[in-house]
This record gives sequence, C-alpha cells and structure tokens, in this order.
Amino acid sequence: MKVWGVILSIMLVLMLSAVPLSTLAATANGGFETGTLSGWTATSGLNNGSVSVQQTISALDNHGVPVTVYNAEEGNFFAVLYPGDPGIPVTTLSQTFTAAAGDIISGWALFISEDEMPYNDAGQVVIEDSSGAEIATVFNASVGTVGSIGSSTGWTKWTYTFSTPGTYVVQAQVANVGLPGYSSILAIDGVNITGTTLPTANAGGSYSVDEGSVVRNASRYRH
Repeated sequence: MKVWGVILSIMLVLMLSAVPLSTLAATANGGFETGTLSGWTATSGLNNGSVSVQQTISALDNHGVPVTVYNAEEGNFFAVLYPGDPGIPVTTLSQTFTAAAGDIISGWALFISEDEMPYNDAGQVVIEDSSGAEIATVFNASVGTVGSIGSSTGWTKWTYTFSTPGTYVVQAQVANVGLPGYSSILAIDGVNITGTTLPTANAGGSYSVDEGSVVRNASRYRH
C-alpha cells in the first residue's frame, strides 16, 4: 500500500506538469458578484456622474422607451458608469493589479448611446502602467461609431496579453460630450486575469523516494 502511495504522488506531479494554469490572482470582485464596487476605485463625472452595480440596464429611444434590456454577461451583477454633464472630471472605475509576462486580462464592456452626433459621447476601457501611462485601449466606442439614441455595442469581449511583468491599472471611463442631460452609458463585467504558462515538474531536480514517503521535490508552479 505504501508503494501505491508513492506511485500516486509521482502521478500527481506529472499531472500538474501538464495542466494549464487556471485563473490566477484575479482582479478583486472582477465580476461585481458581491453586489458592490468592493476592490474598485470610482470617480464620478461632473454633476450627475455616478458608478453603480446593477443587474439590468436598458437602452432607451428618444422617447425614453426601452429598446433593449441587458443583463449581466457573467453572473448576476455588473458595473454601470454614467458620465454626468460634459466636462472634467469624467466618470471612471479602476483597479490596480499585478501581472506576469504572458498573463491575459479580459472582460466584457457595453456602450449604450443616449445622444446623437455631433455630441460624440465616448466610452473606453484602457490598460495603464504603474506610472499612469496608457499602454493599450482594449475597448473603444462612441456615438459616432455605434449610432444615435438607443444604439449599443452589445456586450463585447476584450482581452490584452502582458509582455512585461509589473503593476498595472485597468480603467473604464465614459464621457458626455457637449449636451447636458443626454448621457451615454458604459458598463463592464467579468474582469479577470489568467495565466498562459504551463507548470512543469522540476526535471533537473533530485527526486528521492523511499517506501512510505512522498516525492520530496514536487513540481513547482505559480499560484
């Protein structure tokens, strides 16, 4: 029986060497399933700007009648950003995190147009480095690209792969351009980080197995 224990331990090492990493130290509350903005930092836009967690949101036509109702893309909750009046500051929602080279951050974004040209309201999701410099725009939509009141992108998947390890910021932001009272909307959901590196057994290590013991030099993999 002890020999079988040793064999099972070795098999576990080999299995770990072949399985891809699942979700790593994911962004805190990336799917907003706490029903709150816990783990995130929100800034409200001028006057009536706000950030909230909701279960549904409607795209409205120019008479205020719902055109399309959206639920969460993942789970039951998502974050909604309202820009408020035109001007600075704009409404933002951000979180700081660390990533290794090869890690992938992904999420869902939804832009709902509640204005018309030339009032080109816009919503973005961007990745910034630790200095605040923008390194990627992973989602970008506006009245000009989506259409006038009641139009939307629908839930849209975005991803970004990190080439350099470090500390980063993911930030959603939405701005009302030019017309108070007509504020387009940005929503985000399911933000998480996954790893692409395969854990491997320490092939060059010294494995010492005695009857009744387990493998002393198990495969090393990142948590």
